[in-house]
Amino acid sequence: MSPSHPHKFRQADTRLAGFVRDRGGMAAVEFAFVLPIMLAVLALVGVLGQALAIADKVTATARTVVDIVSRNASLSTTDMTTILNASAYTMTPYDATNLSIVVAEIQTDGGGNATVTWSAAAYSGTPLTVGSTFTLPAAMSVASATYVYGQVSYNYTPVVLTPALSQTITLTDTAYFSPRLYATINYPNPN
Repeated sequence: MSPSHPHKFRQADTRLAGFVRDRGGMAAVEFAFVLPIMLAVLALVGVLGQALAIADKVTATARTVVDIVSRNASLSTTDMTTILNASAYTMTPYDATNLSIVVAEIQTDGGGNATVTWSAAAYSGTPLTVGSTFTLPAAMSVASATYVYGQVSYNYTPVVLTPALSQTITLTDTAYFSPRLYATINYPNPN
């Protein structure tokens, strides 16, 4: 064997070691490119997850307020305030200052035309105008019916690093129940 063969093996080893080091550097570069995308996806998943959780709470709150109100024959303004404030606890742990609750009794005439009989609201909600017409879903526009209507809205502002993603999103849901035990619910409409 000639003495140049061990030298060639050492050169090959050095090249192979350099290649391995270069591949490690390539992985670091690839990771540096992928990291911002991974962080953005993680932030988006967090924002969407929280929005879905709040949307579920909004639905639960709308159903809760309508369910409780529909179980009564009559309500005082104090009773209504208590019900509206208590139903807001359904939104826990989310801040109630971003909440809007409206509840109303809707009655239809012989032709299925709906009007507001009474209405109440809490937080940033505005009561419906008594005597105003109301558009019911088509399947509910039947003659001589009474419904308790509830609408809950929540203004959700995601906390993210980018102002473009920090826009307020209004999550809203409505619920309709018929009065449970009585034909109508007596409420001294304050508005």
